[in-house]
Amino acid sequence: MGINFGFGLEQSADTANRILIRNTTNIDFITSDHPVINVHQCAQGAAIDQVVDKLDLYYPLSPKLAFMLNDSQHYNHLKHFVNEEDVIHLNRLMADRSHKNIYGPSEQALKDVRKSYRNLKV
Repeated sequence: MGINFGFGLEQSADTANRILIRNTTNIDFITSDHPVINVHQCAQGAAIDQVVDKLDLYYPLSPKLAFMLNDSQHYNHLKHFVNEEDVIHLNRLMADRSHKNIYGPSEQALKDVRKSYRNLKV
């Protein structure tokens, strides 16, 4: 998988915008049973079977580090600075697109996401 991922990055070198996000906030990134998600604006609120033609792929690597491979420039500010609103937004998108499970480094990280979702059990 790693070799294929690296090859894909190499192939998209001229067309995609790569961002390594360093989370310096007090809120941790979460992940889910669907760890790579499309957070492009055209995909937000789209039905599962709806075809979208743009990708802003978000992949949290750890509670404090994430990777993005983007078609748009919408998330470029995350290269330089991440605030708590950004982390909360990305965590909500991750929870929205999970199948059944979300994962976090602590109970508090999951409780922070749960505030937005009444049906999540911690």
